Amino acid sequence: MSKGKRAGSLLACTGLLAGMVSGCGFGFAEPSPFGTVKDFLIAWQVGNYTAAAGHTTGDGVTVAAALRDVKPELNAASLKLSLTDGRIQQAGNDADAEFSVTVDLGDNGDPWKYGGQMHLRRINGTWKIVWSPSVIHPLLAEGQRLTVVTTLQKRAMILDAHGATLLQNVKTDVFGVYPGSLRDPDTTLKAVASLTGLDRDRLILRVKSAPPQEFLPLVTLTEQPAHRRKIAALKLVEGIVLDPKSEQIQPKMAAEFLGTLGPATVEKLQQVGAPFQPGDTIGETGLQLTFQRRLAGIPSVTVMAQDPRGDRKTTLGTWPGKADPQPIQTTIDPVVQRKAEAALATLKVPASMVVIAPSSGFVQAVANHWTGGRDLALEAQYPPGMTFGIITAEALQKKTGQQNLQNVPCPATAAFGDKTVINRTGGHGSLSFENAFGLSCATTLAKLGAALDPGALTQEANRFGIGKDWGLWPIQAFTGQVPGTSVAGAKALDMVGQGGVLMSPIAMAMVSAAISSGNWRPPTLITSPALPVTIQSQPIDAITENALAALMRQGVVAGSAKPAAVRGSQSLVYGISDTVQDAGGKPVSWFVGYRGSYAIAIAIEGREDAAVIAHKFLQGF
Repeated sequence: MSKGKRAGSLLACTGLLAGMVSGCGFGFAEPSPFGTVKDFLIAWQVGNYTAAAGHTTGDGVTVAAALRDVKPELNAASLKLSLTDGRIQQAGNDADAEFSVTVDLGDNGDPWKYGGQMHLRRINGTWKIVWSPSVIHPLLAEGQRLTVVTTLQKRAMILDAHGATLLQNVKTDVFGVYPGSLRDPDTTLKAVASLTGLDRDRLILRVKSAPPQEFLPLVTLTEQPAHRRKIAALKLVEGIVLDPKSEQIQPKMAAEFLGTLGPATVEKLQQVGAPFQPGDTIGETGLQLTFQRRLAGIPSVTVMAQDPRGDRKTTLGTWPGKADPQPIQTTIDPVVQRKAEAALATLKVPASMVVIAPSSGFVQAVANHWTGGRDLALEAQYPPGMTFGIITAEALQKKTGQQNLQNVPCPATAAFGDKTVINRTGGHGSLSFENAFGLSCATTLAKLGAALDPGALTQEANRFGIGKDWGLWPIQAFTGQVPGTSVAGAKALDMVGQGGVLMSPIAMAMVSAAISSGNWRPPTLITSPALPVTIQSQPIDAITENALAALMRQGVVAGSAKPAAVRGSQSLVYGISDTVQDAGGKPVSWFVGYRGSYAIAIAIEGREDAAVIAHKFLQGF
């Protein structure tokens, strides 16, 4: 065959993917460099590094190790090699081949693509690839390795309603390693993983891909009591280096709502996804986790070739962060938030409070106390007891009219099918519905509620947004649950906020805000980014509003919420309180009410007088 025809056959065959196993039929016995190139690329891609090394002029062990190290040095998810866009040029016993490399760096971004080159020589009739690190990448020199540097951007702040930061500087302990100085990386990283919950295998890959001589942060912990043992243990791990810093990462207030930062464990990485890596400091809870990508932006990634000491560095590829960090602006009013937290501070049991501006629906305070990091103010699911009587009272007034709710009985107990309703304050004979409500007469509401249609309670609850989608996603909040039932016992318990009725403090605060303003408005927790509106405001009938306000005023004047009263004030306090047992028998104490510009709901896991806590909060405004 002529030289021209051979060259034409070679060029035709370069259109094949390197992943094809079948060879190209050239029609001549003379060996072709294409076969060597194809077999080398296939072996490298599938991980048969020894076979790939056999097609080169280099030492088999050395070449196999160099090829094997490419993926861990890049912490790559995949490596694909192809001759699709390449070509082979032959001149006698020498040839040059071009091929393409596609590397998935695992950051959910564009893959790294570059053109590879190799020189071949025919030795004793067999084509061999003349080995050089440049086969891996054209700019990779002898003695160099690949490294990946991920640079996190400066995290944005979480702001209050006035645009000031809600975060503060705290001393942190940053634990990390100098990858090239680790005597036993596996043992060191196993210990770190055991203490922190980070994934050991991913930690090892990250350390292998990092520049050997540069400090690589792995764990950042704030110096607080919960971290003391972990900090002490990490200090004893061989190879771990401590780099103390001061960073603005800890909430000044509303800690459970704003959330905390911590090391990127496997569980958290599944939630926030790439390009974050094990050991990165990311949101652990609250808004810090929910808005991780907005607050942190997208890190930049740089691939470099460098020698072990870092004296020679060559940038091979750079991917700037595609999104800059953006702040979150909340509706939290720092004065209101501090007062709410101070009101709960003396309690020795878990408690939570939500404060809302009735005229706007803006949530001014989300306070949690002794909740173990849980945001119970937004997410708790408690039976609300007689504080839910506001909804029952509205349904009864629509059914019977205000004039027919006089001289109602308030026995100490009342049986309904297989259930018994008990008054917390005992029996009170016959009295007006207003007085019965103020005294939290559960038996009164249960008896009157027997005449309501099964769906009436659910229908009225929906008018106050209960059980609806408030459009807060991705913020988690429990909007309430009111099942409709015709079974006498279950129906009676639902009427008095027990049985299947469950509420969160924010849901009950929204009910209180609606009565205060005459409109139910969906709550707003953040103003930037603006969340889509999924539910509209609903006006409350003026007659109903006045009647419910009168009931809540009675609760403070002469009823169960009397301790909430604030004397010597032009702004009256309205409210209702109760203590009810949850499904597990645990008491939950409630206050739901409002005064002036503040609608509040308080839930306490214990037999406490929530009206007293309401008084502590409301006085002084």
